[in-house]
Amino acid sequence: EPGCIGGLSDQVIFDRVLNNHREYADQHYEWSFGDAAAGAWAISGKSKDSATGYVTAHVLEQPGQYLVSLLVSDESGTLGSYTVTITVADPDTVYAGNSTICVANGNDFTGCPSGALTVGSTTNVAAVEEHIVSGRRVLFRRGDTFDVTETISGAYAGPLTLGAFGSCATPDAQGICANAPILNGTLVADSMFSTASQGWIDVRFMDLSFVDGSGAAGSALLGPYKMTDVLWLRLRTRGFDTPLGNSHWEHRGHDQVTVAECDAATGRGNIIYIGANRLALLGNSFRDPDDSHVARVWHAPMAVISHNQLSGSSINSDTGRHALKLHTPEESQLADPGPSGLDGRSRYIVFSDNLIGSSGPWPVAIGPQSDHYDERVSDVVVERNRFFPGFGTPSCCSNPVSVALLIWARHVTVRNNIFSGDGSDNGYTGIFVGPRGIEPSPVGTRILNNTFYKSDSGSGTSAVVIGDTASETTIRNNLAHFAPTGTLVSGTGINTTEDHNLVTTDAQLLDPDHVDFLLKDFRPSAGTGAFDQGLAAPVFDDFTGTARPLGGGLDLGAFEMQ
Repeated sequence: EPGCIGGLSDQVIFDRVLNNHREYADQHYEWSFGDAAAGAWAISGKSKDSATGYVTAHVLEQPGQYLVSLLVSDESGTLGSYTVTITVADPDTVYAGNSTICVANGNDFTGCPSGALTVGSTTNVAAVEEHIVSGRRVLFRRGDTFDVTETISGAYAGPLTLGAFGSCATPDAQGICANAPILNGTLVADSMFSTASQGWIDVRFMDLSFVDGSGAAGSALLGPYKMTDVLWLRLRTRGFDTPLGNSHWEHRGHDQVTVAECDAATGRGNIIYIGANRLALLGNSFRDPDDSHVARVWHAPMAVISHNQLSGSSINSDTGRHALKLHTPEESQLADPGPSGLDGRSRYIVFSDNLIGSSGPWPVAIGPQSDHYDERVSDVVVERNRFFPGFGTPSCCSNPVSVALLIWARHVTVRNNIFSGDGSDNGYTGIFVGPRGIEPSPVGTRILNNTFYKSDSGSGTSAVVIGDTASETTIRNNLAHFAPTGTLVSGTGINTTEDHNLVTTDAQLLDPDHVDFLLKDFRPSAGTGAFDQGLAAPVFDDFTGTARPLGGGLDLGAFEMQ
């Protein structure tokens, strides 16, 4: 199982962390999913068929058998290899005959699976609500629009799939069809689809477009009650208060929730408000909420958040929100055995290969939701992300980005990331490490092999700022180019280690100022003094996935060049 630590108790894990043994970060996990036809992620351009990291996830779409393999290694070599065979059933078999229902505005059912029940001349989803039950697949015709005039709420024990049929016109880079069936919400304040009190188990929504037709609808998909084994795949949403989400206010126990390759934008509140015991956010484009955060992850005892674009928080207000707000339950909720309680703190989280844009003044915050909550996030790996404050839609009224990454958490490893200050505030900080409020102060933060850049830096520019009570912080093998001035580290903390870093005032990088943010090139050029100058650290590859080290030692910064 991804993320399993061989049955070790929490106390043993805690003891190992105190002794600087962190299996989730200090060992290299290489995954192959046996899915050669999976293609590449639209955001990062990397293969979907492979991954690295202690926690990962993959969506298998075609029926058949897949050999999934995992290779675990550290600086001494291979520690173990594991394989498992996964069998994916054919949906035409699972939903044979009239277990599949095809729905169309007219009577064109081209592309509908053979033997399916057909429902024609239909413009309202309520007309087929009786078919949205466990054991059914309801497919809406591509190119058609269907009104949702009342909340579709049910308890589904699965399998249940809502999707599309017919030819796909001009799919975008995420595979979302230009003619995806439109589900048009004419509700006011309510959600289009919502869990009933028994929750959803084994449910898929895929290849649909949700539109807030009333301009006042609450959500496209909302899980106030338990969601388990739920997949939201290639969905497009426009409008809504919070297009996608779930909550813990009615029921605990959300588990194995995957949101993949969705395009959600222009919500009034959060674009997605989500939590689950095991959570995967993969390859999504979430952006441009009017008045709140882009993505708010309120509970994640084990999660992978990778290959996403997160940008444009609070674009029409001065509230100053995050592209990602990652927090955890209060300690009092963890002690509550009732339905209002939650199981486990947010920990063992991989945040990788994402593009973080705009969202001033603090794009990513890992830690408590406010300064008066005792919420303890720990054991997070932040790697191979691009923090680009000037990318995406800027807020009309909020301050520009001043701190790209806030670490109000414990045992966080930050490696192989690019922090560009282009488009940020003059007093730009790449990473801040310190407490937010009443939670324990950060301990054991490691900032390794990152690249920081700002070509119009002011006197307050720093790669890293360390709060007075943050302890055991390590800053190593980082490369910073700040002109005309800037510092690598401000603040001393407690027992801080700072070595083998390089700060220059002349940008000896290949093309960091390219007008197109996605074409900026932060690889070091000859003469930077970055090559083979690093000290040994738990960094196994670079920003591109190239194995480290090459040549005589680790290069400084996010790239391994020679």
